[in-house]
Amino acid sequence: MMKYSLLAFILIIALASSLGTVIAQQVGTLVSTTSSSANYTPTTTSVANITSLAVNNCRYTRIGNIIIGGCTFTVQATATALTQFRFTLPVISNFTGADTDVSGNCNSLRIVTGAADAGILRADTTNDALVYSYRSTNTTTTAGIIVGCVFTYDIK
Repeated sequence: MMKYSLLAFILIIALASSLGTVIAQQVGTLVSTTSSSANYTPTTTSVANITSLAVNNCRYTRIGNIIIGGCTFTVQATATALTQFRFTLPVISNFTGADTDVSGNCNSLRIVTGAADAGILRADTTNDALVYSYRSTNTTTTAGIIVGCVFTYDIK
């Protein structure tokens, strides 16, 4: 009796190991065929209180229907007030919820003083884009501030 139990146990382990290898190979194939990564240049729009706006760089990774991205911009605000700009997505999504369809944040750093301004990144459901909103605290930095954003969203 003990002999059969040990043999059955060994067979179960061997079968599980083989099955695990097959599953891992299939998952690896699925991920490698459905993932990509690239640079992209978004179209930007000044929404409020911006003198100049430039894209420094943007990059994204797509894994299945999930997009993970990051961008940096140089922004010069017009006044110390609410400041907003919009930028397009690397892959269109058809957003329906401004606060639920994107996860991410942006922060800025003034080149000269090192002081930071933080705000909120939201989905623009009308334009299927992202909007960064913050309260600018300095307009005297003629070189502008560097804004870095990271985001993730699902393609719908």
